[in-house]
Amino acid sequence: MEKSQKIISLLLALGIGASLTLYFITFNAGLSKETNDWMAFGNFIAGIASILNVVVFVWLTISIQKSDENSKEKDRKNQKDIIVSQLRYDDLKLLNSYLSEATNLDQSILNYGKLAHLSYSIQVFRKSRHHLFPIINAEPISSDLEELCKLLNRMSSILRDSAGLDENGIPCKDRSLVPPEYRTILTQYQDLSAKVIAEFERFIVSEIS
Repeated sequence: MEKSQKIISLLLALGIGASLTLYFITFNAGLSKETNDWMAFGNFIAGIASILNVVVFVWLTISIQKSDENSKEKDRKNQKDIIVSQLRYDDLKLLNSYLSEATNLDQSILNYGKLAHLSYSIQVFRKSRHHLFPIINAEPISSDLEELCKLLNRMSSILRDSAGLDENGIPCKDRSLVPPEYRTILTQYQDLSAKVIAEFERFIVSEIS
């Protein structure tokens, strides 16, 4: 807007200066002492001022319209960014709930099915959220999510074996205690889950800024 004001001021100065110069060159070699000449000069200046007023009015109208359009476009972009950011935070909460659920489950052999389902849920999330999280198909997020699914499937397999079940959930042997390996894998899973959530959070913050 400041630039527009400078341009308008320059055009006015040039217009008035050119008008005065043209008038004196054409009608008079110097200052007149005749009243009629000054009246004619006043009418001339009034006519020029009217033309300049129209030019300034048109210029200001166009400038205001452009400014309003830019402001509206900026508002639309800000609203879109807010909506996208909210959707990302909601989906991050969903992913975090999946990851946390496995951590909160006890080592009951009956939970092997829940762990397998969580692995499937994370895979679905990975395949369906790439439009909100472009990093989901990039490294290291892609590999980390895949590794989380493998760890969940491994923990599910351990619990299923301890329950004496085969891959179809049919009893095939006696039950046994859950081996210490389960706790080791769970720790790896917890550490990797925290890393993945942190990566997603960094991405959301970077997109906002």
